[in-house]
Amino acid sequence: MHAGGEFLNRLKRQDLNSPTGAMALSLFWASGSMSPDDLPAVYPDPKLTLQMLGCAIVMLAVELGETPVEGARSLMMRCQPKETF
Repeated sequence: MHAGGEFLNRLKRQDLNSPTGAMALSLFWASGSMSPDDLPAVYPDPKLTLQMLGCAIVMLAVELGETPVEGARSLMMRCQPKETF
């Protein structure tokens, strides 16, 4: 399966230095071959997807707070289920 074509074109327009861009790159690597449809399949190292997803989470945490620790706390609080009464 190729992740090329339109997916590759959209990925090229992303700012890969942002949480959204890192998430897009992680999804791209998880989608099969990195090469365009008209070229032989080239598959990324399976570890790359989770590593880049981890980077996206860290970048998001850093953006959410004054310090990375505050950002991580904020991110974790957002992930907590809301109590219902």
